[in-house]
Amino acid sequence: AIMQSIFGALLTAGYAAARRLGIPIVSLVHPLYEPFVHQWGSSVLGAEVPELLRARGCVLALQPPGFDNPTTLPAGTAYVGAILSPEPPALEPRDEALLSEPGDPWVLLSLSTTLQGQRDVLPGLLSALGSRPIRVLLTLGGVLAPDSFDAPANVTVRGSVPHQAVLPGMAAVV
Repeated sequence: AIMQSIFGALLTAGYAAARRLGIPIVSLVHPLYEPFVHQWGSSVLGAEVPELLRARGCVLALQPPGFDNPTTLPAGTAYVGAILSPEPPALEPRDEALLSEPGDPWVLLSLSTTLQGQRDVLPGLLSALGSRPIRVLLTLGGVLAPDSFDAPANVTVRGSVPHQAVLPGMAAVV
């Protein structure tokens, strides 16, 4: 079987190869399934997403159903949630020590690993969160440099951290 990420650079080529070889396709849909399939995915990929997904063996929507717009999934399609490693990745010692310090509750702030206008949105979020009795862990997903803006004193900025390792210690996620 070919396991094809719906945002893979070779999406249409992977589907064509699998059909030609007669092997099943498993599609992983990372964004919210309903809007991606029925609203914007076809224009982004330049191919008819519903048609591509009908040609698959199965589709795994990588989010819980409560996060998606209400929809009826076609046969062979299921919400499975995030795909996680069986063992959470280890934190760097500096982050493990920081997160274990007693104090105000932690909030994770993360806006994605793709360019979505984070530089414009972050100042307002940081201003609002900076005045609260919380500690904020801001992860930038490699999109922005950690030193590219000023953060309030209660905000720790990291290029990335393994979210699976920090989520259990977070009071909230933005």
